Parts: sequence; C-alpha cells; structure tokens
Amino acid sequence: MIKTKNTSIQFLPSKDNTYEKRYNNLQAEQTKILSRISHDLLNSLTLLNSSYQFIEAQHPEAADFKYWSDLKSDTTYIQHYLTSLSKYNKANVLRTRPCDLIKILEKAIQSCSAQYPDLTKFLSFQNRFSSLPYYGDDMRLTEAILQILLNAFEAVNEKKKKAKEKIKIFFQNTNDFYNICIQDNADGIQASSLSYLCEPFFTEKVQHVGLGLPICSRILYAHNGHLNIDSKIGRGTTVTLCLPVTKKEMFDQTDEAY
Repeated sequence: MIKTKNTSIQFLPSKDNTYEKRYNNLQAEQTKILSRISHDLLNSLTLLNSSYQFIEAQHPEAADFKYWSDLKSDTTYIQHYLTSLSKYNKANVLRTRPCDLIKILEKAIQSCSAQYPDLTKFLSFQNRFSSLPYYGDDMRLTEAILQILLNAFEAVNEKKKKAKEKIKIFFQNTNDFYNICIQDNADGIQASSLSYLCEPFFTEKVQHVGLGLPICSRILYAHNGHLNIDSKIGRGTTVTLCLPVTKKEMFDQTDEAY
C-alpha cells in the first residue's frame, strides 16, 4: 500500500514572512501563466477542429485521405493533455463552503454512470449515512471521486468476467478522517508501479496523460487530506480518499478556475 505524502517547504525566519510571501506569489504567478497558456492553446485547437469539420463538409473525400484520422486523433489527444494540465494546475485552488459528502459521492456516481451506462452492473454502494456534512470544495471533491470511479470502471471493464459487485464504495471513518473507499476486483497494479501512480505524467495506458491521480492527490492535499492506494495482483485495488474530520480553517481562494 502507498500513502501519498504532502511535502511542505520550511521557510527561514523573517519579518512579515517575507520569504513565504515571495514563494506564494511565485506559485500564484506560475499558476496564472500556465492557465493562460493552456487556455490560448485550447482555443487554437478548437478552431483547428472546426477547420477539420469544414474541410470534411466541403470535401467528404478528405475523410479517406491517408493519415487524416490520425491527424484528428492527435489533435484530440493534445486537447485532452492541455485540459488535464489545466486541471492539475488549478487542483489546489479551492472555493470552500458547507457541503455534504454523501451528495458529492452520489453526484460523482451519477456523472460516471452518464459516461458509462454499464457502471450500474458493476457497482455496490454501501452507505449507512443519510448525510455527512463537510466544509470543502464540493466541485473539486466531486472531480476527485469521479476520476477514481472512472479508473475503477475501466479496470473491471477490461477484466470482462462475470463476478458480481466488481466496484464497491463504502466509508471507514476514524476519529481523524472520513475515508471514502473505492474498491475493485480487477487485475490489480504491479508493485513496481505503485509508488509512481501519483507522480505527474506517469502512465502505463495508451492515450492517457498520467495526470488523473496527481489531480486527485492535489485536491486531497488542499483539503489537508491524502490518498491511500492498496493493490494486489489478481485481487484488485482499493483507493481511499482520506479527508480530515477536524478541518483546519480554509479560506476561499479565487482565480480563473471558475
């Protein structure tokens, strides 16, 4: 099992926290620059896709040209890459407010089911709470849970066996954390890969960017939480989203993320 760790920087003592303020300003500036670059490139790629559609409408034979489909596929991949990079860049920027973890989880399940209608065949949701009040960013948390659910569904869908309840969702609360557990009984993850799963751009899947779990990890860190990933070959994977019960006060942060 691996537990993602939140690394922090220790600053030398200074009046008015000068070094810490400078570091935070640099971080904010970097986030803003990357956001602007991703936004502008995505706009250009949107125009490029429009051009593809226009060409095919005027010249249908273009769809049969050699490498035409590869060109469109590559453009789609770059769009996906930039969208993921933008999400990673903004994952630790929160708008916190009172919310309900049960409703957040139900919304993530609904969103995943809309994308993969077969999800209900695999899913078992074990819940003994009617509500679970929390103070956090409901949109970011929904995004994190949705990503874990999508990973689990892709894993069990590839296995293609008839075992029941291939994805289980349940809570394991402690005195310190609300633990949202998402468990699958797919093939599991190689031990040699476990320690790299939350590193940006690490992936063993074709046409994947490798930012899904890093985005989730940053979202959990921003809530003073973390991810636990436990996996055994042939037995499946359990990903636990750990959110602190005793929340540190978190102030709203605004940027171009919303």
